[in-house]
Amino acid sequence: MRIETHALSATAGGRAILAGVNLTIEPGSFTGLIGPNGAGKTTLLRLLAGLAEPAAGRVTFDGQTAAKAGRRALARGIAYLPQSGPVHWPLRAEALVLLGRLPHRGALGGITAA
Repeated sequence: MRIETHALSATAGGRAILAGVNLTIEPGSFTGLIGPNGAGKTTLLRLLAGLAEPAAGRVTFDGQTAAKAGRRALARGIAYLPQSGPVHWPLRAEALVLLGRLPHRGALGGITAA
């Protein structure tokens, strides 16, 4: 899935966090976000995953907005795991990885290979 941002901007508490970000992530590529604390890395990831709304600009997935791409297609192409958060039950790493496979299975099917 090709992910692109077009003049993407974000604010928090009236302060600009990101301004005019244009980015293309090609399918199969490896992209790293590097920067100091407070630089907007997590904000950008949340925008790319569709977990936050930009103040301006847009994110497209294979040329379509999230609304047009559809939830199932996005779930198959994007996985987001925050580095911290509440854990409501014990979960092994293997089970956590398998949760990411759920959008790839059929209505009655089991987990399939990637």
